[in-house]
Amino acid sequence: FFSSRRRHTRLQGDWSSDVCSSDLVVSAGMATRMACEEPRMRVEDRFLHLLPAVTGFRYEQGMLLLAYRRADGSGAELWFRAAASP
Repeated sequence: FFSSRRRHTRLQGDWSSDVCSSDLVVSAGMATRMACEEPRMRVEDRFLHLLPAVTGFRYEQGMLLLAYRRADGSGAELWFRAAASP
């Protein structure tokens, strides 16, 4: 189970991973979305669209990288840094 709170989206779902590799399967179960201005709305839409295509993960330079497959089969990565502490 995972839970994510982004600027205008709350997301919950399931994930599974092979302990011996960095393979990852993500399935979003629920998302709540608030309207926001562009280009933020496009960013939120893209993130939700790409999440089911995630195939792996790793940590590098203090950041989380999610690997995913594009529609044409080529690979790409999303990089995330931890939110600053309040």
